[in-house]
Amino acid sequence: MSSPKDITLSEFSQTLARYPAILNKYSKDAKDGVTPLQELDKFRYVEAPARFKDGSNTFTTDDILKLVEWKLRHGAYRPGFLKKVAKNTDETVEAATKDAFAHYKAHPTEIDVVISKLKEPLMGIGPATASLILSVYDPEHVTFFSDEVFKWLVNDGEHKPTPKYSVAEFQKVHTAAKTLAARLRVNPLQIEKVAFVIIKETEPVLVPKEKPAPSGRGRGRPAKPDSEKKVKPPPSGRGRGRPASGIVKPKPAPKPAKGAKEEDQPRLLSKVIMLPLLQKGCPGSAKKRGRPAKEAASPATATPNSKKRKSEDDAGTPASAGRGRPKKIKA
Repeated sequence: MSSPKDITLSEFSQTLARYPAILNKYSKDAKDGVTPLQELDKFRYVEAPARFKDGSNTFTTDDILKLVEWKLRHGAYRPGFLKKVAKNTDETVEAATKDAFAHYKAHPTEIDVVISKLKEPLMGIGPATASLILSVYDPEHVTFFSDEVFKWLVNDGEHKPTPKYSVAEFQKVHTAAKTLAARLRVNPLQIEKVAFVIIKETEPVLVPKEKPAPSGRGRGRPAKPDSEKKVKPPPSGRGRGRPASGIVKPKPAPKPAKGAKEEDQPRLLSKVIMLPLLQKGCPGSAKKRGRPAKEAASPATATPNSKKRKSEDDAGTPASAGRGRPKKIKA
């Protein structure tokens, strides 16, 4: 494999000539209603640059969708991208591309700012797709940030590590592509195709594992010989479980039907009769629960509270002393 630092113009041209054959090899038969990859490839490399070069025409959502479809089918397919891109309106696409192209025209060295102006307002557009849009606008100076271009120009042909699709990685791709284009006097579109051929030709081929030859044995664990099998004891002739005793247990009496029972009616009647007797306090009634109430003293025989306190203070005995801390005696 030729390195981008050592490849000659002759080797570059020979590799470029193999691009159509490699494209046909990796393109799958298109289903009904699906655009063939060769037609999308023509749009990307011939029709789109001629139509949108230097801002001669305005991008629409359908144009961006067609470029993204080519990108996904030309390289690694990532489902869900087309649905995100389709959510953009023509007005949003037109405003974002005009703003980015105007900044690029005024400041061509600020490539990171131009990429940000394309990817931030548009849904589903990252640094790689933004570089694709910019390469259509300026195909003579901007190289599309594809997986194959990154692996050849930045990784020196190594397939790993894979790109993380950051703006910093695109700046490395942009710088390396400008160096190669100046040395061999080739354009970015040709560099993209050569990188695609070199990486696809050196891709490791996944060889399916060979199925082992059948051994002739059946599936599962082999059967044991009769000598290793456990001998089952002879049947005893008894039935399984506890033997019957021969005693028949009587069946339980059926439960009475719901509702008032005849034997319960006198009991309920006695409760009804006894309740008024208990309330009146008749001699035959049961004794009341709790301590009996004290008899209230008449006002004439009651001892005044002041005399009670004085007698308690004069007593001074522990039995008659009041509760709590004793009073202090003033000196």
